[in-house]
Amino acid sequence: KGKLAGEHLTEQEATPAREHDRLVAETREGFSQVENINGKLYKAPILDEGEFAGIVGYDLDIDDLKRTEAELLETQEQLHRQANDLNAARAQAEQASQAKTQFLAFMSHELRTPLNAILGFSEALQLNAVDTSNPERLTEYASIIHSSGKHLLSLLNDLLDISRIEAGKHALEESLFDIEAVLHAAVGLFSENAEAKRLEITFDDSVRPLIFRGDRR
Repeated sequence: KGKLAGEHLTEQEATPAREHDRLVAETREGFSQVENINGKLYKAPILDEGEFAGIVGYDLDIDDLKRTEAELLETQEQLHRQANDLNAARAQAEQASQAKTQFLAFMSHELRTPLNAILGFSEALQLNAVDTSNPERLTEYASIIHSSGKHLLSLLNDLLDISRIEAGKHALEESLFDIEAVLHAAVGLFSENAEAKRLEITFDDSVRPLIFRGDRR
């Protein structure tokens, strides 16, 4: 003989099981199932020449299945989070790479400007293309070469300080200065290229002094 529902289930589990036995006996239809605390209970009627003779059934403990399902869901969520982190890291890396490319392109232009001035004016002096009898002209050329060299050194220092820029620790060196000297230096940097293209660079220095606060570089 088999056991009754109350003999192998707790009272809490047995009550719905007995009700289910009654439904199976009355309907005499196929397999049916009911949820219980531990898992799933499968039952079917036993028929003898069409007459109801009993019930066959078994319990399927799905605790392990539920734990496995929960672990799989947790693993899936972890993989999803990792995928999002990887996508964010890739986007950040691409953004940093693009920023570096733009920075290098900008610095390439900035380095060429003082180098062109140094090479151009020094070559003019070397080839005696300057009237040596005009000391003011010689002084002007020497001043442009000197200021271009200082500007180039400042740019190189910025390049060497790139790690601080990337770390966001690069601070501006603010001070008060007369912008007239900066404008003269800028005109000197571009004057040779301008002359080669038959252009003239000038600025209005009638208003003095032109005092600014900022990073002189």
